[in-house]
Amino acid sequence: MICGVFEDFILQVLCVAAVVNTLIGVWEHGWENGWIDGASIMIAILIITFVTVGNDYAKEKQFQKLMSKSDECKIAVRRNDAIVELDSE
Repeated sequence: MICGVFEDFILQVLCVAAVVNTLIGVWEHGWENGWIDGASIMIAILIITFVTVGNDYAKEKQFQKLMSKSDECKIAVRRNDAIVELDSE
């Protein structure tokens, strides 16, 4: 499920930007300050990933609930000369 999130082109660009920005930042400013921009991009990637996975999970649960409801229907049957409605389950 998480791997499906990284199929998004924008997220792939952000991953590349995080690595490149970290490398350039460390090259120019050293480890003390150079990693900050790359780390902030990585935090944004993590937030996007968790929100997307949570959203997809909620949608899947709602879809499963809807599908289980669509399988149910009322059926009229005759029992002892009386017509009774029963669930299909």
